[in-house]
Amino acid sequence: MLRGAPEGIFESYQAQVAAVEISGVVKKTREAAAAPAVKSKRVAEEPDEKGYGSSAQWTIEVTKHPNVNLSNVFLRFKYVGDVARFYSGDCLITDDFYSGLPLEIGLKTISPELAADNLRFYP
Repeated sequence: MLRGAPEGIFESYQAQVAAVEISGVVKKTREAAAAPAVKSKRVAEEPDEKGYGSSAQWTIEVTKHPNVNLSNVFLRFKYVGDVARFYSGDCLITDDFYSGLPLEIGLKTISPELAADNLRFYP
């Protein structure tokens, strides 16, 4: 740990940790079909549930890493679309209304039983 320059009554420290690469396999398992018609309204609305059935689908398999010093592993998705959904099995883990920022998901929040399933991403 490196000690930084004091700032008045405060002290700062810097810790450096080597990056850990974790590999994964991403497979496109379904092409997008024609999107349902958009209803023109004054505000954005979530699509009907059936609209998600026409979106593309990717399956993600993340390899386990033996490093016990890892506290979490994050997946970051850069996508363009109205809404993205992230599933493990039939369980919705999270969803995201498009803001231009990547969707970031910490795998620590997913129970081991769910993480054992293939993770699916629907943009």
